[in-house]
Amino acid sequence: PADLGPCSSVAGGLYHTIALRSDGGVRCWGWNIYGQCSTPANLGACSSVAGGGYHTIALRTDGRVRCWGYNVGGQCNTPADLGTCSAVAAGAYHTIALRIDGGVRCWGNNGLGQPADLGPCSSIAGGGLHTIALRIDGGVQDWGRNNFGQLNTPANLGACSSVAGGIYHTIALRIDGGIRCWGAGLTNTGSFPNYGQCNPPADLGPCSSVAGGGYHTIAIEEACPRCPSSLTGNCIVNGADLGILLNAWGSCPAGTTGCTGDINDDGVVNGADLGTLLGAWGTCPN
Repeated sequence: PADLGPCSSVAGGLYHTIALRSDGGVRCWGWNIYGQCSTPANLGACSSVAGGGYHTIALRTDGRVRCWGYNVGGQCNTPADLGTCSAVAAGAYHTIALRIDGGVRCWGNNGLGQPADLGPCSSIAGGGLHTIALRIDGGVQDWGRNNFGQLNTPANLGACSSVAGGIYHTIALRIDGGIRCWGAGLTNTGSFPNYGQCNPPADLGPCSSVAGGGYHTIAIEEACPRCPSSLTGNCIVNGADLGILLNAWGSCPAGTTGCTGDINDDGVVNGADLGTLLGAWGTCPN
């Protein structure tokens, strides 16, 4: 939309797009046959958004979850006892929420249930018909449909910092920046073709984030691996980075962390970030 204005994050469903405006408002556009783009008038300010196949999820700044669009499997029937949440995600026909106590709740189409011994988690993601959770110890747990090996988590995966999902594959970002992927894409499995979505380029290098498309994988490669104080991305911490940090001094946009200059991801650019930057002054390692 021409009048969209500045935004802080985006998400996508199968045929629709969702944007979180900097003022906390949510805008959707695209195919709207199930009302997935009809944002409720009383939604209020939000801090995060996610897209399912034909439904939209928003996390309000007060931690409440709202959902609208296609509801054939109950994916928009947010549980009354859900409580306050810190993140939301979605699969094709289900919705996932991460509670502030680290608990994971899912609702919607549920062919296979959630493991009872999951424990507290720090991150969630949705695949087509499966769910992925990152435990606070860095372990990855997934459940749901496993017709293409999307639940076959590698035994030697190691500790991870982020997870994502495609329709039939699962992606994990290791704490060393390496990407591991499993499910359809490693080999031709059944009648599903190999699009290479689990074959990262050999020269990829350490990454800072990952995402899953329907049949593809996206990664942001670290400009300066393991050097977050290089705000310019040139692998040198100097006056240019100091200027960026000072110019961004203060709180990040409401409900967000990791804004420009927020080196420690605590939602505010302050003396703690300045101390980290000064301590890393000079050429970054590696």
